[in-house]
Amino acid sequence: MNIKITTDSTADLPQALLEEHNISTIPLSVLAGDTLYKDGLEIKPEDVFEFYKKSGKMCSTSALNIEEYSGFFADY
Repeated sequence: MNIKITTDSTADLPQALLEEHNISTIPLSVLAGDTLYKDGLEIKPEDVFEFYKKSGKMCSTSALNIEEYSGFFADY
């Protein structure tokens, strides 16, 4: 039996750990103001902190839709 470890991007695991254990990551969506980003690809934690410092507003996250999850897990 094969086991594959996956996580979503909000786990914020270090890249070295992801590579060492062959962990695949699916990026969740981050809404900063009126702009939607893919976490870890288009926006990083430091960008979220900077957004808060400048705007005083928190970012929010959302799960992906079923098609995005299906596509991600289809490879495994």
